[in-house]
Amino acid sequence: LLLLEIQQYDDIVDAFGLKEAERALEKAIFKVVQALPKRIQIASYGGTKFLFFLRSEYDRFFAIDLVIKVINIVNRPIKIFRETNINFVSNVGICFYPKHGTKFKQLLNSLNIALHNAIKAGSNKYVIYSQDMKSEFSDNIEYHFEIKEAIEKKEFILLYQPIINIETNELYGFESYVRWQHPKHGLLAPIQFLNIMEQSGDISWIGNWGLEEVIKECYDIKRNFPTLDIKFTVNISPRQLMDSDIAPNFGKILKRYKMQADKICL
Repeated sequence: LLLLEIQQYDDIVDAFGLKEAERALEKAIFKVVQALPKRIQIASYGGTKFLFFLRSEYDRFFAIDLVIKVINIVNRPIKIFRETNINFVSNVGICFYPKHGTKFKQLLNSLNIALHNAIKAGSNKYVIYSQDMKSEFSDNIEYHFEIKEAIEKKEFILLYQPIINIETNELYGFESYVRWQHPKHGLLAPIQFLNIMEQSGDISWIGNWGLEEVIKECYDIKRNFPTLDIKFTVNISPRQLMDSDIAPNFGKILKRYKMQADKICL
């Protein structure tokens, strides 16, 4: 079994819109399907993940050759808008029956761990599952594959902790904290998902979302309590600080809500 995940899809949606991004994804997968031997089955596994089933006549060496071929196909330039070309990157997890599981759930778990490690290794990488494979996030490995769905279902929330001026005993402002309202595990702290989001690239989404939510909250307070002078603080990850778009994105959100920059502390 192979589990392919295509990366940077959300960035393409942001840049060119959902329809163009979907069209580009379809083109990439169509090229992959055309290159597959007939007896290999491929299925959408939700979002940008795809599951491949190789029958027993294909050995380990064939599987690795196929994975390299698929990664190279996905990475080829795709014309998306006028003369603009984009390149998807991808990662693949590999596991074998019955060595890595005798039931589908076991095999899927092996695939998820292998894919997670492939993503940690960088772009266009593949990893074969091994029994002794350890990941610092192995206890929360399933979260990596639930985050996209959590974004769509709006399961992330912000909580606010008051900041008090100890000299005057007055409210100075609020510090924002992101939490994941997980449908099964309840309220999850950032330590359980932020590192995973940094590796998958979703940290950019949650960073922009968090900034806008805080600025909206600040705007609502200013509108309802015009004489109240408070500031909001937002934590920024090192990965976000490396993004050249962080300043212009911040500026756009401020302009949208007609907010002053000095009310927000990053």
